[in-house]
Amino acid sequence: MNDTIQTLFQRRDEIITAYPESISRMEGMLLGTAFFPGGQGLFIENPQHEPEFPFGKIMVLGQDFDNATGFRDTIQKGVYDELDSKTWIYMRPLFEHAEINLYDCFFTNAIMGVRNTEGNIGTSPAFNSPEFLQQCRQFFIHQLTIQKPKLVIVLGKNVARFLMPISGDFNAWKPCELSYFRQRQNWILNNVSFESIPEYSARFLFLIHPSMLNSNVKRITYGTISGKDAVHLLLRNAKAGLDL
Repeated sequence: MNDTIQTLFQRRDEIITAYPESISRMEGMLLGTAFFPGGQGLFIENPQHEPEFPFGKIMVLGQDFDNATGFRDTIQKGVYDELDSKTWIYMRPLFEHAEINLYDCFFTNAIMGVRNTEGNIGTSPAFNSPEFLQQCRQFFIHQLTIQKPKLVIVLGKNVARFLMPISGDFNAWKPCELSYFRQRQNWILNNVSFESIPEYSARFLFLIHPSMLNSNVKRITYGTISGKDAVHLLLRNAKAGLDL
């Protein structure tokens, strides 16, 4: 395992202790490509090659990984990675079209656990547990401190909601609804700063969660462009000018 990832797992266990009944700590992990903490959060194309941790590059932030039953079944079946999941099936070509190198990305989640529910989409039940949610936010700040990404790609409105208390700069994203993003056109926030991380700021991009993109793509506009062309341009503009 990558040394930085191993340290992140250790810090996760130190910081996050107040798991509510609705959320379980994740036991085990996928060996291949998978969002942290379900995997290392790195793009692992060749199991014989351990990729470097992408310090100072891109963080891709999802909401959470799965429900407990689904994750346990995945581990027991010996599934290697999650590249066949809807998230990756839709996200990978978007990134490749925008010439985002997957090796430059750390794929992680806001909520450090799996749901003790039947479903795995929609708002995480973690939002009903303030102490646990605060610990997840504390760990997110730790991840930012370690990686210092220049760009953070935020996957979906629930992740944007998660970020709100962390920096006043995110107030520009209220309300976190697609219709308001269309009106405001502030999909990209520059120079987002954090009181707890001195002399650091990052660019944040809000995206519809890839698994929901097809059903919402016609509602996405960026300037005079709409649909997938708008998403492609957003991704390209979000990374433009960054030394990655």
